[in-house]
Amino acid sequence: LVERCEGTPLFIIELLRHMLAEGSITMKQGKYVIVNEDYPIPETLEEVIQDRLDSLDADCLSLAEYASCIGREFDVSVALSFGRLPDARTTLAKLSASGHIAVLGERAEFAHAYFQSSLYSNIAPHWRSAYHKALGSHYEGAFAGRLTEAAYDLARHFSATSEHDKACDYGVMAAERAEASYAAEQAVAY
Repeated sequence: LVERCEGTPLFIIELLRHMLAEGSITMKQGKYVIVNEDYPIPETLEEVIQDRLDSLDADCLSLAEYASCIGREFDVSVALSFGRLPDARTTLAKLSASGHIAVLGERAEFAHAYFQSSLYSNIAPHWRSAYHKALGSHYEGAFAGRLTEAAYDLARHFSATSEHDKACDYGVMAAERAEASYAAEQAVAY
């Protein structure tokens, strides 16, 4: 384990969590012990992370993918806007208990950037667009009457959809907001 993980704390922690979830180690008399000495240790951190993500149930995986479209850190209320689950709050609690996401009051974050980036890069294009559209719609509703406050989020989410008119309108709004705060490079990017 030490040799394979090359002293990388994230690799060691996630590998041990994965081994615990798979039953290769267990708690006996207050100590962890090896149950399966033939456990095949993955070659890379990416393999461990993908194995950990693959162990999620369908609801947890869907919510984690949705949250990955928000970013590494996010407001809990935004993640709970995911309308495809019967109980998003319970699902978020399961993700927190699994160690994939840490919930800190009304804010949450992925346990590590690798989780967020791995999830996001593996979302099918159709679902990624649908998630971004749902997030954009959430921001439109949450900031009705004061959309300029959410211009950056609106521009980012709608630019990842086929809603080209909204992407353009919110992109211009975000550029104007950036320009007004003397953020020229950001204004040009929008």
